[in-house]
Amino acid sequence: MKLTKYERVSPKVTRPYKLVMLSDVHNKPFDMLIAQVAAEQPDAILVVGDIVDRHRKTYKRALPFLKACAQTAPTFFSYGNHEIKFPKLSEEEICETGVVLLDNSFIRFGDLLIGGHTPYTPFAWLSNFEQKDGYKILLNHHPEYFYKEPDGRKNFTGNPGLRDHGAIDLILSGHAHGGQWRLGNRGVLAPGQGLMAKYVRGEFGHMIVGTGVANTATPLIPRFFNPREIVEITLRPE
Repeated sequence: MKLTKYERVSPKVTRPYKLVMLSDVHNKPFDMLIAQVAAEQPDAILVVGDIVDRHRKTYKRALPFLKACAQTAPTFFSYGNHEIKFPKLSEEEICETGVVLLDNSFIRFGDLLIGGHTPYTPFAWLSNFEQKDGYKILLNHHPEYFYKEPDGRKNFTGNPGLRDHGAIDLILSGHAHGGQWRLGNRGVLAPGQGLMAKYVRGEFGHMIVGTGVANTATPLIPRFFNPREIVEITLRPE
């Protein structure tokens, strides 16, 4: 699987941190994925939603996957849309795996403040998060929230989104599966963004979008020019 590396420098960190971001596992086999992540020896694993597959109504691998992550490195998990629309995993079950569940909440990890935004909920809780000291990382499954604000379970207001939350140092997203098929720097189709979507892979200001580690939630549409991806971010002090 492709390993994409990014590096960020900040006076807010006093030592290097190697972070691995995983998204969109969708209940697929994960042994080789965990082996590849473990080889990187990360300081933490950040799981940005969609560990279940609501289309097939499957979730049996989800909790073992989280447990394997937690046995590899400290792991922080935020919900994706599949967990919200197919809520088969309880908070208690998730936390019993050893991961930290971030449900519109945040936690301190060394110099870092790691938060997780839950899909289809308002950003009101972010005001407290943004006022804290530390390098602030937000796990936010939906990259389209970068430019429009969530409003209810299905609709969006069109108002400015997370790009206007400048106190957040780094936003990590998945969901778009790289646009499934890629033409140039665009994805052919992404949920919440439509045709020729922009925010499907790579860096966009203070947001990084990963293409996900499973082929797709709907296997009849395979990827083209769009490999599955593990994202690695190294934070270094200035």
